[in-house]
Amino acid sequence: ANERIEQFNAEEEAFEWEITQYPLRLTTYNNLQPFLKLYEIGVEFTNKHSDWMDGPMNKVVPDQVDADVNNYWRQLYKLERQFQNQPVARKMAGKLRAKVDEFKENLPLVQTLFNPGMRDRHWEQISEIIGFQFKPGEDTNLQKVIDMKLNEYVLKFESISESASKEFSLEKALDKTG
Repeated sequence: ANERIEQFNAEEEAFEWEITQYPLRLTTYNNLQPFLKLYEIGVEFTNKHSDWMDGPMNKVVPDQVDADVNNYWRQLYKLERQFQNQPVARKMAGKLRAKVDEFKENLPLVQTLFNPGMRDRHWEQISEIIGFQFKPGEDTNLQKVIDMKLNEYVLKFESISESASKEFSLEKALDKTG
């Protein structure tokens, strides 16, 4: 309705007619905006969650996942507070925030193992820590990594991942300088 009103007003302006005012438009829009935001966050998080969990490891960008997840969490927290007098909407926002919280537990695993700087030597170090050969392939995804219970070793992976990040940053800097 908001878009249609804007179209009507644009046509009225083009014909140099008096612009029609819609006094309830802004009030209605403001009242519905939190519900739309909840819906959009729900759809976006659900789609990205699927990509993160089941998509190929090399398509997951750890820093972007971290930023997105934290952003969803903050927005849902605010929406829960906005929905004080809307118990059903508040409950929906709370359930979605709980799902975001649940996924948030995987962020350290994503940050360490999905690091784009990881090379064969790093995977060899990871394999030594976990006690079996592990080098991700095209079919490796977060769900498989979780199923392997690799989250138990995250603290041990951090130094390897940090080293890989530093090497990766240095490689990129050298590539830029020629």
